[in-house]
Amino acid sequence: MKRISQKIYIGAMMAAAIFALSSAAVPAQASPAQQIIVAKSGGDYTTISAALAAITPTASTPYVIDVMPGVYVESVYLKSYVHLRGGGRDVTVIQAPSTGYYVMRAYSVGGVTISGFTIKGGYAGIYNYSSTLVVENNTIRENGFGINNNNTAFSIIRNNVIEYNTNDGITNYQASPMIEDNIIYRNTYNGIYNAYSYQSGSASFYGLIKGNKIILNGRSGIVTWLGSSPSIIGNTLSRNDIGINVSVNGTTLSTSPIIEHNEITQSWTTDIYVYSGYPYIYFNVVESITGTGGRRAYNIL
Repeated sequence: MKRISQKIYIGAMMAAAIFALSSAAVPAQASPAQQIIVAKSGGDYTTISAALAAITPTASTPYVIDVMPGVYVESVYLKSYVHLRGGGRDVTVIQAPSTGYYVMRAYSVGGVTISGFTIKGGYAGIYNYSSTLVVENNTIRENGFGINNNNTAFSIIRNNVIEYNTNDGITNYQASPMIEDNIIYRNTYNGIYNAYSYQSGSASFYGLIKGNKIILNGRSGIVTWLGSSPSIIGNTLSRNDIGINVSVNGTTLSTSPIIEHNEITQSWTTDIYVYSGYPYIYFNVVESITGTGGRRAYNIL
């Protein structure tokens, strides 16, 4: 009897242990994103601002706001943990009420994605202060600044068309987003302007400017200024006044930009101009490099 009782006891303990392990092995499922529809008629709301005002997103309860085709005249203040998803950049337009407004403003928010819009008519198309954004598959045009990033590192700007803005296409001030595979075209000042912008920490792709087509901007295609040290790799720059304009304070890798594998042609003044600093200029296809300073090797002239 004693031996049978021991077997029963051991079997019960093993069953309890297996149940506990199997229960612990099943992770809690993340809540799916809540969906809201904005439409001129037939949706949950008729404006993006009203939809945002009605929700309280969190990391565990994110929202997708699907915006149906139409023109929405408003200035949008973004919230964290929201994907603002337009019905397509050719058919879904957000336009500022006047040029004194931002079309979209992100102030200390995170987990935000903006996709599928034309964003136009504001002082800036998107103003990003200390926020984490993914901006992809949009057309950002006819603003003062296309995208103005300030005091932020961990944002991604990719697959957008940024054109016909009357200041810079993208401005980075103390900001190091990843800027990849965009078309940056015919902005009055610079395609991309960097001031006090650097490659950020262990996440090496922040501060990376890669694979963009930067064409016919009124001043420089890319400016690195005032201690900026982005990595500028694999871009095509054509018919800007200056292709890449470098003026940075520093002579080490941590304070100098890396410029490599770019194709820079038909600039009105020069393809690469080094006013000051010590950029690393390698493996580029260029027609001219002027100015002093920098380490240069294996460029095709």
